Parts: sequence; structure tokens; C-alpha cells
Amino acid sequence: MGNIYSIYIVNLVFCVTILFLGILTSLTKKNMSPLFVGFAFGVFGLTNIGYLMGLEQIYTIFFLLLRSVGYLLVLLAMFREALK
Repeated sequence: MGNIYSIYIVNLVFCVTILFLGILTSLTKKNMSPLFVGFAFGVFGLTNIGYLMGLEQIYTIFFLLLRSVGYLLVLLAMFREALK
């Protein structure tokens, strides 16, 4: 495995960890914002899986849209917390 794949693997591990922590925190604190952040990182993890599978050339636009949705979920969580 090359160096670029190592980056995607590390990113994937962090994304999955943040996804589970977001779900757990949301359930224990009864707050939806951590869930949105967790789902966003879950989406980022999906794109990392796609990169590891070598699908970036075929699904470039799709991955861009997925990552945009992830960033929008993080923005939503931040706005929810800022408006409390």
C-alpha cells in the first residue's frame, strides 16, 4: 500500500470513531447536534472507502456532493448550537 492509501485508512478510522461518538453523545445528552456531526463524518468515511476502492475517477462528482452534504451537516450542527 502506498502512502496515499495510508492517509485514507487513518481518515477512515477517525471518521468511524467520530460517527460512533456522535451517536453515543447524542443518545446520552439528548442533543441532535453531535448526531449531525457524527453523520457528517460517516459521509466523509464513505468517500474514504470509495477512494480506497479506486473509485475516485468514476465518482468524482458524486464524492464531491457527498462531502458537501457532510460539510452542510457540520454547519447545521454549529448553527443549532450557536442559536441555543
